[in-house]
Amino acid sequence: MKVLPANSFDYSMALNKYISNKFENNNQDTIVFLDTGSPLFKTDSFMFGNKVPCTKELWYPSLVNFFNILEKKTLKKVIIAAHPKHKYSKENKHYFGNRKIIHRDTMNLVSQASLVLVTNSTAVSYAVMFNKPVLVLLSNELIKDANVLLEESNYLSSMLGCSTINIDIIDEKLLSNFSINSEKYLAYINKYLSSRLDNKTNGEIIISEILNEESVVNNGMKKTC
Repeated sequence: MKVLPANSFDYSMALNKYISNKFENNNQDTIVFLDTGSPLFKTDSFMFGNKVPCTKELWYPSLVNFFNILEKKTLKKVIIAAHPKHKYSKENKHYFGNRKIIHRDTMNLVSQASLVLVTNSTAVSYAVMFNKPVLVLLSNELIKDANVLLEESNYLSSMLGCSTINIDIIDEKLLSNFSINSEKYLAYINKYLSSRLDNKTNGEIIISEILNEESVVNNGMKKTC
C-alpha cells in the first residue's frame, strides 16, 4: 500500500480558491466571529461527554457587549460566520445584537476580514491560510470551570501566538494591536493542515499520483501483451 501525503479539506479548498483566481485577500471593514453554535445549540463536545461551561444567559450578553466595544475601537463591523450544522432564524439574531449571521460562506468571510474571533472552532485554519490575525475569546464562566474547552482555547492561542481576551473583563489594550506570528502560522499549517510542500490540491494529487500512475501501469501491461 502506498501512502500519499495530502491536505486537510479546508486547506485544499483554500488552494482551489487561489488557483481559480477567485481569491480576494482584501482587509475590508469586517471582523468575523467563528461561531460554534454553543451554548445555544448542542455541539460535538456532547458526543465525548464534555459539558459546555458557558450559559446562554451570560455568554451572549457579554459577547454582544464585547462586539460593541470592539466595533467602536476599530470602526469595523462584526459579522457572524455560522457553524454549518446550525441554522439561525430571524428570532435568533438578538443573541448577537442583531448582527449579520451568514451561513455556509466562512472561507470567503475570513479571506476578506481584518480580524478573526474564535473560541475553539477548527475553521480558524482559514485565518491561518489567509494570514489573518486571530483573537481567542474567553469568559468568566469558561475560566472558572477550567474544562477541556478552556484547554483547547489556550492551546490554540499558544499554537498561533495570538492573544486571548476575557469578554467579561475587557482589556482594551488588547484591541489595538493584532499581530501575526508568521513562524507559528507556518508551523500550524505543517502540523495540522498539510503534509506537502508543493501546494497541490487534493484533486491534483489524485490526478498526478494515482490516476496517472494507473495509466502508466495499464499502458505498460498493454505493451507487454
